[in-house]
Amino acid sequence: MCQLLESIYVNDGVFRNLAYHEARMQASVLALFKKQYAINLQSALTQYSLPLRGLYKTRVIYNTSILKIEVVRYVSKSVHSLKLIEHKDIAYAHKFVDRTLLTELYSQRGRAEDILIVKNGLITDTYYGNIIFKREGHWYTP
Repeated sequence: MCQLLESIYVNDGVFRNLAYHEARMQASVLALFKKQYAINLQSALTQYSLPLRGLYKTRVIYNTSILKIEVVRYVSKSVHSLKLIEHKDIAYAHKFVDRTLLTELYSQRGRAEDILIVKNGLITDTYYGNIIFKREGHWYTP
């Protein structure tokens, strides 16, 4: 059974956008496993000893249940160069633990610090972080 990944920002013990993350997890389980996923993410996360000070990334590994929770210190990464990588067949609607294709694309970056993935002329993702655009005062994500 495949494993999925949800990364959650936590600062000084406070999680950001838990309802959004929980909804995405539930939607992924329903789409991939045809099961309803009734979990209270806040309750699941508070069962773990989490740092109360500092900025962290919480990685929740799951399929039809939570398999593992990892907490790592978050270090902001400034990216100064990107390489556009075209891939017409990439499908990344769900965040899988297996990142084989993404790693293969990342290996094509040359001297660039990260990649900007393009599918059918549309920007879809990067290897490491989230991509957002600002136009006329509005923020957009792929």
